[in-house]
Amino acid sequence: MELVSVVILNWNRRNDLKEGLTRLREQPYRPLEIIVVDNGSTDDSVAMVRAEFPEVRLIETGKNLGVEGYNAGFRQARGEYVLILDDDSFPAYDAITRMVSRFQADPRLGVVAFDVRSYDQFVQWEQQGRPERSETSGEKAQALAEPDYYMSLSKNPLKRGQKARRFYMEIGGI
Repeated sequence: MELVSVVILNWNRRNDLKEGLTRLREQPYRPLEIIVVDNGSTDDSVAMVRAEFPEVRLIETGKNLGVEGYNAGFRQARGEYVLILDDDSFPAYDAITRMVSRFQADPRLGVVAFDVRSYDQFVQWEQQGRPERSETSGEKAQALAEPDYYMSLSKNPLKRGQKARRFYMEIGGI
């Protein structure tokens, strides 16, 4: 299986980051490389990552670089695929496996974006026993089904076969 690098940008969201990292441990997909780029947090985020998630590669920028901080993680990422997460988010169970399957099935695919749901919607979905889309219908399916993801094929700036991470690094990152 292909290595997936998960790059998380953090700034003063210790508890949210901890939950996200815990959820990433539950992902069945392996191998995963998890990189946290800390943008100068003052809330004990760095110490928490070191103490509780020793498998995570931690990059400390020393100051808040904003979204540009992701570039430090991209430069360190070794994966064939790079998953970008905010410090207050996490993928649904098995979403990484489904993402990799989509990339492998279509070589024209350069970027996927997960369907973002609120935490309350996620909790509701989990309480309902994680129903699949086929088990629900209509508005209920939209609210309860496991989040899917959206793809961009036709408007993708990548040339056929070019990897997204390499493309973004060639243009100087984000």
